[in-house]
Amino acid sequence: MKRVARFVPAGLWYTVICFFSAQTGSESQGVSDGVLELFGYDILNSPMALSALLSFVIRKGAHMGVFFVLTALLYWGLREVGRPARGMWAAGLCAALAGLDEFHQTFVPGRSGRWQDVAIDTLGALCFLALAALVRAVWKKRRT
Repeated sequence: MKRVARFVPAGLWYTVICFFSAQTGSESQGVSDGVLELFGYDILNSPMALSALLSFVIRKGAHMGVFFVLTALLYWGLREVGRPARGMWAAGLCAALAGLDEFHQTFVPGRSGRWQDVAIDTLGALCFLALAALVRAVWKKRRT
């Protein structure tokens, strides 16, 4: 039971991801626009191309960020697995869940499932693994 409980945080986080994926296209765009406005960007009085570019960056950054966190939670849940395999399992599970999330979006009005988003999500997973390896290397070096 303890082993299953370790994956509860990852499951809850994936539920949050699914909640955002279930938003219609216009609802999702509204969230992106809200983030821009939160940082003081005036969408109505700005060039359309710049607004579209900033919205794109926010959306893809969010993809990377939420799957970075999901990978961290999966990595933690897999802590009994040996280190190299642990990272591969965490990244593989993350990529599979990203694919499932994109498939889910094909059923949501105004949304589409894109393999490019699965790649961006997986890049977020790999960024976590790279950061974990860097932290581990620095930690090891400081201990010697």
